[in-house]
Amino acid sequence: MGRMSLGRLMLEKECPTCKEKKPPSGFHGNRSKPDGLDNECRRCKHLRESTKEAREAKRERDLMRLYGMTLAAYEGLASSQGHLCAICGQPERATNRYGELLPLAVDHNHETGEVRGLLCSKCNKGIGALGDDVMGVLTAALYLASRGD
Repeated sequence: MGRMSLGRLMLEKECPTCKEKKPPSGFHGNRSKPDGLDNECRRCKHLRESTKEAREAKRERDLMRLYGMTLAAYEGLASSQGHLCAICGQPERATNRYGELLPLAVDHNHETGEVRGLLCSKCNKGIGALGDDVMGVLTAALYLASRGD
């Protein structure tokens, strides 16, 4: 779990950001580190990662890593859709834990990776729950239609 120090487990570690000594529980685990812990304490890491700039930078990295898409390409697609969901035609209404409106979700073919469009959280979760399967969606639509909805 921790780095051995004189034959005992590490009792405290100093965070380089706040300079406070904290027990190992004050740090997130990190298998790539020799002592198995992040360098920065939980509080400092949270403060650093919770800034709007940090969240935007992570969003840009995630778009490229997950979809091979730049933020500019995402914004272009969002603009072409009028910043509305490609299924329901409504804007995103869900918010993150900071109260900020979530961006539309990137809908993509899970087999080919091809981006299909941008969806609100509700529609994205709906088609995901149906396994991104055309027959599942059609069957659900027929079911609703047969019930008078």
